[in-house]
Amino acid sequence: MNSDEVDVIFPRAVGAEIDISLRTLQDLPENLRPRINDHLKTLISEKRTALAAVMNRPGNTDAYFHIGMLFMWEMIRINIAGTMPERMSSVNTVYQTPEGSTVVGLAAIGSYFIKKYLDNGGSDPACITIARGLGVLK
Repeated sequence: MNSDEVDVIFPRAVGAEIDISLRTLQDLPENLRPRINDHLKTLISEKRTALAAVMNRPGNTDAYFHIGMLFMWEMIRINIAGTMPERMSSVNTVYQTPEGSTVVGLAAIGSYFIKKYLDNGGSDPACITIARGLGVLK
């Protein structure tokens, strides 16, 4: 279930913009990547922060999925055009879950949030397909 609050923060066009920008970033020569890379870095960070502020409110289950995807996209951005310190950080970033466990690495953190979406009743068929493709859902 998605609330209007989540839709305002993360309209579907944002996910499409990030996906297209990542594909463009990958195809560009390294000297042309910085501007798109900086834009993506800012966009991903801002959206993740805004969604984290509302994710625990009733009706905002989809926020977990979007946060998970933002962590995945951040990992991809870093793999394509990140600095060496970003690359090292992407595999060493630690997230302490509210349940008391520790998750390490952007991909694992992204998987944690996507699984949380599913565990909280998330049922959008497209999200489930993506979760399956990422190996979060068997």
